[in-house]
Amino acid sequence: MGNNATQGNKKLSLASLYDKVDSYIRALETLGVKFDICAAMTTDRLTKLFNFLQMEVENEECIGMALTVFGFSSEQETTRKQRCKPENTRDIPSASALTLSGEEINVECVFCKLSHESASKKNRNNPKKQDNALTMLEQFCSGEILLPAHIQKDLKCRYVDRGIPFLKIAPIKEEELYLDPKIVVYHDAIYEDEIETLKRLSEPRLEVAKVRNPITGGMQTSDYRIAKSVYIEDNGNKHIMLVRRRVEHMTGLVFETSKKFQIAYYDIGGFYLPHYDFVRKEDEHSLKDFGTGNRIATVLFYMNDVTEGGATIFPMLNITIWPKKGSAVFWHNLQRNGEGDTSTLHAACKVLSGEKWIATSWLHEYAQVFRRPCTLLENE
Repeated sequence: MGNNATQGNKKLSLASLYDKVDSYIRALETLGVKFDICAAMTTDRLTKLFNFLQMEVENEECIGMALTVFGFSSEQETTRKQRCKPENTRDIPSASALTLSGEEINVECVFCKLSHESASKKNRNNPKKQDNALTMLEQFCSGEILLPAHIQKDLKCRYVDRGIPFLKIAPIKEEELYLDPKIVVYHDAIYEDEIETLKRLSEPRLEVAKVRNPITGGMQTSDYRIAKSVYIEDNGNKHIMLVRRRVEHMTGLVFETSKKFQIAYYDIGGFYLPHYDFVRKEDEHSLKDFGTGNRIATVLFYMNDVTEGGATIFPMLNITIWPKKGSAVFWHNLQRNGEGDTSTLHAACKVLSGEKWIATSWLHEYAQVFRRPCTLLENE
């Protein structure tokens, strides 16, 4: 192999290859994957390991979650994001996918094609690391981890009118939570009669919330989201139309390609583990279902005060947001170059007392070309 490892028609320096190997082995270790002698760094097996690592990139959401939950710094995550470019690879079950699956699976070793104990799902769960993850999530959800003072001092609150005549009379109340990526809260963003309408239309139709299976593309229930949800359309309802217009005023984006609100209900014990709102470009199932491009931004309305628990957390940014009735959180999921912003990893903490109602609007890429122009720069 000389000084370069060859992958397809590309050449990759050994120094860069080892950087990738080091980064992803640490990520896989946080998922509880055990390595045996077959992963030794011989010339032949190093090439196979590189193929395997490329396949792991396909589950970047899960690996990113692992890096965050187990205490890797945001600087490390940024470096990892810049280095790793997903590519099509062999159809091999990844450690992330196997860890997320609910059944006992035995697979052959990707290095030597033999069956090993370390290849079975039962050995991929490290109780000690899981305890560490739970401890960190609990600290975020209890508000013990705070935003550093040097970041807080630059955050501001303001009245916003965006040059819109109506907002000159009734400006929006904006509170900054983070500057890059920009995450803000809008206060008094949804009113009592609008909340009651959304609840009334959704409550009889609520079903157990489902998530998309990253392997099959199908929708299924999952033990990392415990909630009920339903999508509702406006159908000419005046209250929903008012909320839609307000979303456009708050975000400066077009609501047209969003189509529906998702109403979610969390009873006691309900939660949603760390996840992204954007989907990877290789996830053709989701993008085809959307039909309007990726989720460029999220607006999350809180429709009630939660007695205890139920916070929204951004663990990579040290942000904990407590639900306040009538407020809405807004952030961009995509960078201007169209790539997903992995620092927007977020979660819904357990509801410890009472209940939690939210309404979510995901704004999509199509129709935003003049509202949020794209860039060709790699890191914007």
